[in-house]
Amino acid sequence: MKLLRRVFVLMLVLLMVVVLAACQSDTDTASDNSEEAAATTAPESVEEEEAEAPAEESEEMAEKPTFKIGYIQASSDAYYQMQADAAQLVVDHINENEDYNVEMTVVLSEGQAEKELANIEDFIAQNYDAIIDFTFAAETAQRGAQLANEAGIPFFVVGSTAADGPGQVTSTVKGDFGVMGGMIGSYIADNYPDSNVAIVEGALGQGIVELFEEGFEENLGPGNAIVQKAPADWNAEKAQNIMNDWLTNYDGEFDMVYAMNADIYLGVVRALEDAGLLNDPIKIITHNGRPEDFEGVMEGKAIATNSNSPTYESGVLMKVVTTHLLGETVPELVITPATMVDIDTPENLLGWELDKGVVAFEEYVIGEGAEAEAPAEESEEMAEKPIFKIGYIQASSDAYYQMQADAAQLVIDYINENEDFEVEMTVVLSEGQAEKELANIEDFIAQDYDAIIDFTFAAETAQRGAQLANEAGIPFFVVGSTAADGPGQVTSTVKGDFGVMGGMIGSYIADNYPDSNVAIVEGALGQGIVELFEEGFEENLGPGNAIVQKAPADWNAEKAQNIMNDWLTNYDGEFDMVYAMNADIYLGVVRALEDAGLLNDPIKIITHNGRPEDFEGVMEGKAIATNSNSPTYESGVLMKVVTTHLLGETVPELVITPATMVDIDTPENLLGWELDKGVVAYQEYEIGE
Repeated sequence: MKLLRRVFVLMLVLLMVVVLAACQSDTDTASDNSEEAAATTAPESVEEEEAEAPAEESEEMAEKPTFKIGYIQASSDAYYQMQADAAQLVVDHINENEDYNVEMTVVLSEGQAEKELANIEDFIAQNYDAIIDFTFAAETAQRGAQLANEAGIPFFVVGSTAADGPGQVTSTVKGDFGVMGGMIGSYIADNYPDSNVAIVEGALGQGIVELFEEGFEENLGPGNAIVQKAPADWNAEKAQNIMNDWLTNYDGEFDMVYAMNADIYLGVVRALEDAGLLNDPIKIITHNGRPEDFEGVMEGKAIATNSNSPTYESGVLMKVVTTHLLGETVPELVITPATMVDIDTPENLLGWELDKGVVAFEEYVIGEGAEAEAPAEESEEMAEKPIFKIGYIQASSDAYYQMQADAAQLVIDYINENEDFEVEMTVVLSEGQAEKELANIEDFIAQDYDAIIDFTFAAETAQRGAQLANEAGIPFFVVGSTAADGPGQVTSTVKGDFGVMGGMIGSYIADNYPDSNVAIVEGALGQGIVELFEEGFEENLGPGNAIVQKAPADWNAEKAQNIMNDWLTNYDGEFDMVYAMNADIYLGVVRALEDAGLLNDPIKIITHNGRPEDFEGVMEGKAIATNSNSPTYESGVLMKVVTTHLLGETVPELVITPATMVDIDTPENLLGWELDKGVVAYQEYEIGE
């Protein structure tokens, strides 16, 4: 029987070989015959083992959990591409070495908010285990976090930041942009203490550029100044065009360019080389530590670069994401390293090699022990203190509004550390759009916030917001602007007296330039600011003064510059004074007048804010005076008023914050924009009774 069975098996094998041979080309005949020989001589036990192997492998795979991760890549530019590629290399490493598997799908948003959100919705619909987002807009990432939260899917942000809001990001993995900008500022202060700097920025609104610049400005030396800046959206061609524009009428205004990434560096260096101005006199300092800018440093084309590594960051990211998916706690914020590299310190380079992601995944240790226990202890302490939820609607990401919101957050940090109550504040951006402003108010009402603060671009919108808040029984505060008259009751408005401020400027002109004719480059109409500025201004001009023309620039430097350029095209002495209604408008006006060779001869500028830029202009003689107010001090007054009301005490319906006139002889009058002035105001401001 055993012999018969062996004969039967042999015949069966031979039959299979014949069938296979019929399906193959003549060129495979030799290999077929060798396979046939091997098959006929193979022991029966080997055939059985080979037959069982695939089943064993599938059982082994089935025992390993598989996590599906969706990765949204912001752009196909080198930084984002290499970060995604490094993440995929880490995934390959995981699947070969760990006791779980990862399937990662990478999609491209192309920097478009609608694509980014569509990708997030697709991952949610397909029930992914986690979503990673590299965003070009902090507000978009905030909306993505909300969608993911609703679906119960962990949401991670890499290399960028989600805006404050109700959406909770599981963990953000990024460099400390403020520290990185500060390192560059310090390098200039230490090595080029008298340099004036022009900044070619990345893309505004991601929460990157703004923090780079905050750290940069804070760490520059007293002899340094930022003289101009423009966004190039991380793009070499745009950067080159910006530099070419600046160099058209270049007259030594700056001797240093801060190029915010390697692509921007490439555009800037091309423009400077073409103009014959590279290093003589204009130097470049940059970010990334990518091969291109690192090579530029080593060749002497850039003085230094701030080196970070998107590929290393990918490894840290995948460690954080998978640790969370395995059920462990991860920090809400993970900071990746950065270093300064110049021609003498090439060893500081972090590098962009793809395998650095695997290195980071293997070596990065997520904090444990005391760090993990801290939140629980903190939550017990917080439970003993009342917590007020405040919604803050920021009108724009421009400097005035951003610094006011940042100062308010600093006041909250102070409150939470020192008072017997706590505040949780959510900041959202309306982008000057009435529909967004009202939608934000409705969201805060739906989430039963304890108070709403609104900085409006339209008085009528704030009036409608007050009505909605009144209906919900939620206190409604307006800051830095005014609600229109109507049935909606504003709990308290905290702002400067715009009529008085405009009047102070009018009086200054009447007293010092009694025969001047004035052109006004206005802010944004409809907020209840411009109109009151002008009312006070006109009332206080002298009998020999006149307003000859005006146009709104919406608080924007570029628009102001365009308005001035238009006016100067056929200029024939119609005016000899420009009233620039804020620091951004001043920057646009001064550029236009300098380009035309008319600054102070005959056209002078007077302005508002007392921001570093316009104050510096006054001290340099580019503006005759500025009306100094402080949005950061105003934030402290605001938070004192809001929390006083929430604690059950009466507050005035109108609280006026201070303003002063500053000229070259009275620098001590400056109120200042330092963020900590908010805390000072909160501590010292006494609410009238």
